[in-house]
Amino acid sequence: MTRLTGPGPVRRAGPPSHRRSAGARLPSIDHRQRRTPAMLRRVAMDVSPLRDSKAFRDVFVARTVSVFGIGMLAVAVPLQVYALTGSTVHVGAVAGAEGFALLAGFLWGGVLADRHDRRRLMLRARTAAGIGFALLALNAFLPAPSVAAVYVLAAWDGLATGVSVTALLAATPALVAPDKLVAAGALNALTVRLGSMVSPALGGLVVAGFGVGWN
Repeated sequence: MTRLTGPGPVRRAGPPSHRRSAGARLPSIDHRQRRTPAMLRRVAMDVSPLRDSKAFRDVFVARTVSVFGIGMLAVAVPLQVYALTGSTVHVGAVAGAEGFALLAGFLWGGVLADRHDRRRLMLRARTAAGIGFALLALNAFLPAPSVAAVYVLAAWDGLATGVSVTALLAATPALVAPDKLVAAGALNALTVRLGSMVSPALGGLVVAGFGVGWN
């Protein structure tokens, strides 16, 4: 006879939760989330020179105001000259006079920055430019504005601006720490770029809304 044997031991399956946890995958960490703060730090502008150096901060604010004023003036002066003369030749001539004076200011400013205190030179140059702005405004409000005065004062403004810019570039190493020179240069460049884009548009809006003084 064939001997029948009983069934072998029965293995019981573990709880369903244990089976799921054995085959489950751990949630992966998105490395892009960890890289985001570092990427933002790399593309963000370093403004530490403004925070750490009061002298540089004062110069930066004054330069920003000056750049915006010059940009608005670049719109007002040609419009005034054209309104007074009706000649595009005069408009080009006054722009050329200011441009040549600006170039001369760059060259002369380099010589002066090597021989005199650069901070005082910046202050005097910006003061001279401010006087030129005031005289241009005064001339614009006269009953009969002088075209010759516009030529002279536009050239005066270009000369003072050239000297001021050169003195600023030469004085920057004395205003910030050596390791902040690159950041300070970037901030100065940002001022020029923003001023050249925003201030002419702002000047156009002001002229369109209020006129320049002779209207």
